[in-house]
Amino acid sequence: MVRNVFKSCDKFPGEPSFVDKFVSIMANIFKDIGEIWTRLFDHRPFLNGEIRFILQEFEEKRGNKEVERLFAILQNITEIKYNQIDSIKLKADENLETLQNKIDDSLVVCNTILQEEEQYRTDTTILKNKERRKAEWDVFIKDISQKCVKIDEEFNVKEKDLRDYYADLDNITTIKDPTVYIKPGKILKSFLKENSLIIDGENNIPENIQKLLDSKNDFLNVESDMNWINQLVINMRNENENNLYSGKELNEKIEEMIKENYSNFDREEVKNEMGKNLPYLHELMKGSDVILPKNEVVERNPDLLKRIEKLKKEQEEREYKAMTQNVNLDKKHFPEDSVSYQMNMMNRHLIAVGQLLVSVGAGFAFGFLGVELIVGNLNFGIRLLLGIACALIIAVAEFYFLAKHLNEEDKKEKTTTRRERINEVPETKDKNNKLHKD
Repeated sequence: MVRNVFKSCDKFPGEPSFVDKFVSIMANIFKDIGEIWTRLFDHRPFLNGEIRFILQEFEEKRGNKEVERLFAILQNITEIKYNQIDSIKLKADENLETLQNKIDDSLVVCNTILQEEEQYRTDTTILKNKERRKAEWDVFIKDISQKCVKIDEEFNVKEKDLRDYYADLDNITTIKDPTVYIKPGKILKSFLKENSLIIDGENNIPENIQKLLDSKNDFLNVESDMNWINQLVINMRNENENNLYSGKELNEKIEEMIKENYSNFDREEVKNEMGKNLPYLHELMKGSDVILPKNEVVERNPDLLKRIEKLKKEQEEREYKAMTQNVNLDKKHFPEDSVSYQMNMMNRHLIAVGQLLVSVGAGFAFGFLGVELIVGNLNFGIRLLLGIACALIIAVAEFYFLAKHLNEEDKKEKTTTRRERINEVPETKDKNNKLHKD
């Protein structure tokens, strides 16, 4: 392009110079570049075109249509106001009563429908409740049946366990001889000795009764000996009754005595009074002692007894030392009980407190004087506030570390004391009352 420009300049020397043409060409180029930037990044032409299009479509084409419509609506309202309202009132008065009757009929019909609907809903609710209760009852019966079955199973298991338990008890019982013995009283002994002749005439006399008559034994067996005595009493009573009331003459005499003197008593009672008064077994048992079987006494292991006795003595010794630790001069002294230990602890605490005071004073001096030396002249009130603030910050920090240090020392002392007391060997006495350590 530049070459063409130079050629044209050479061909037409009367035209503008090369510089003017070059400037005009560059101006056109920059103008085109500016239009490209405007088209790409400036939306004002687009917005103006859209605004013109909207005005053309909605303002110029529609014209005065909205105004005409508003005038038409105003004209219709005026006509209705002056011409149609009276006719509407007349027609409303004519048809209002009929409309009211129809509305009442409609309300009656609606109420009837509502009542039927409520009745239907009530019946439906009742049926649903019945079905629900039936389902709940079925579930309840099923649940109860399952629980009954489970209870029966548990009962059977428990019954089996109890049977096994008592079977084991029967197997491991320590009662070797389950026989129950009776130590006869005076009534039974006197009865046996008075009727010793009759007893000697009996067969199969139990061994314990024979020994009792011979004064060699004082115990009788409940099952064998007492049954034999009961049978002996019954036989003696039967023999006495047979001997007493046999014979026609004796019976007639008894009947006469009953009529004369004993008319209010039974015949058998009179016969018993006239016969020999034999006691019953429960009367013979008065004053006797029942001796039940006893469990076998298992002797304890002598080593175990010695060990228990030793532990009891050690426990008593510890309790005694705990009670007399303030008055016993022979007890062990711990380091914390000495005066030197207490003085060292006091010196340590005083040093910590002094360090705290020095730190707080140094902080106050820094805030009151140091800041002024760094910054320059300050007001007295500001210097005082700075000193107090620095002192408070240092005091809080020092208190925190001091409390932490004291807590750690306290825990350490308690742990050391506990270990020393645990490791202390208790002293006991032997048979010669000499102290020794276990």
